[in-house]
Amino acid sequence: MSMAGPIEPAGPAEPVGSAVDRELHAALLCRSAAAVELAGWALVTAADAAPQVRARTLASAALAAAWHGPIPLARERARTAAALVRARLADTPVAGLSTVDRIERAGIGWPETLGRLALVETVLEQDHAALQHCQAAVDLAYHEDQDGLRCRLLICCAHLLVRRGALAAAARGIDQAVELAHRTPRMRGLALATRAWVTCLQDGPVAALPHADAAQRASGPPDGDFAASQAMRLLARVRLRSGEPAQARALLLAACGGAGLPGAEVAVRAGWLRVLTEVELALGDRAAATASASAATGAAAEAGLPGQQGHAALAAAQVEPDHRRAAGLAAEAADAFATLERPLEEAQAWLVGAAAARRLGAWDTAEWRLARVRDIAAASGARWLRDAALAGQRGTSGLAGRMVEHAGGLTRREQTIADLLVRGMSNAEIAARLHLTVKTVEAHLTRIYRKLGVRSRGAAAAHLARTARPSATS
Repeated sequence: MSMAGPIEPAGPAEPVGSAVDRELHAALLCRSAAAVELAGWALVTAADAAPQVRARTLASAALAAAWHGPIPLARERARTAAALVRARLADTPVAGLSTVDRIERAGIGWPETLGRLALVETVLEQDHAALQHCQAAVDLAYHEDQDGLRCRLLICCAHLLVRRGALAAAARGIDQAVELAHRTPRMRGLALATRAWVTCLQDGPVAALPHADAAQRASGPPDGDFAASQAMRLLARVRLRSGEPAQARALLLAACGGAGLPGAEVAVRAGWLRVLTEVELALGDRAAATASASAATGAAAEAGLPGQQGHAALAAAQVEPDHRRAAGLAAEAADAFATLERPLEEAQAWLVGAAAARRLGAWDTAEWRLARVRDIAAASGARWLRDAALAGQRGTSGLAGRMVEHAGGLTRREQTIADLLVRGMSNAEIAARLHLTVKTVEAHLTRIYRKLGVRSRGAAAAHLARTARPSATS
């Protein structure tokens, strides 16, 4: 896209400001760097336009800054756009009116305005405001019979709901988007890729692969197409989870401009570099993974967004050879995601942190972190996350069980179970406390009885009471 000549209105009824805004939006959709220059021009021409035009243009200009930098400018423009919306709503009576009705009465105008604001708020990690604006825009698009826009908005809503761990709601929304995408072919690949990703999170990669295959067939080349680029990035994550790191790497590099991901937007580049780090680790290329993690740290510093800093810390944790430092970096990432109320990303950080704690021999710390992952999995319905936590707990229990640390030959795990036995807990209660199965507890008790030279639960409790030691679980 060139700025060589003036932008002409689409017709005699279209103001010049609207024509420039239209060109700016087109530049954003085709991922053109010309959007930066167009943004400045669009803001000048929209200065005296109606509030809905100014708000829409500001949101687009904020996106241009979020994608190409600088991020502080993107935040300023997004704040101004949101303030315009709030100001118009403040002039509208509230009693008995929904947000959608208030927007319509206030004359905010096209759902496109709220949709663009929601998108830039999503990129800038303002998730609560983004979801509110996006859901309102979906309702407006429905009332105004704008299926293409509604499809895009439902996809955006689904991504925000995934961030919040609301997978069932995300799945319902993306199913609607896939239906609408039959009438909007350009969005079909992204809608199917989003469905594949949500399915992967809910039911695991095997269930997601048919959707991923359909998405790859429907997606075009990423050059000059925002939707196709986003689809390929999501598919890279699905392929990584399904054990296809080579294909994941090819998709990610194609979507983001090659090595180093120079085509990834400034506000989200660190997150995608973290994914690339994980891909390269899966391929066994530790040197490349370390370089990608280092690049993620630099990208996060440029973005200055807490979520991107969390992604960078998580990437660094996975390549850090010092286990104690790796555990600290993973905890830093988990804290960043928890602050943003992104439980699934928090859980992924705790998985990495648990592995580092396990390598340090900090069994209790590892088990606590894995228990937190299981809680998140249960709340979100992420079965793959539950399975990962259970696998981690089995590994932790196995390693801890082989570490003999207590008098009488009891392992650390056996001693912990013995302490709970003395307290009068049943096998089921011990299992629930330690996040084990009842059968695992029974197997440990059998070994405890043998080591203590007793044959019954009561005899074991009496023996342990006579040789009481400070409890490891107090």
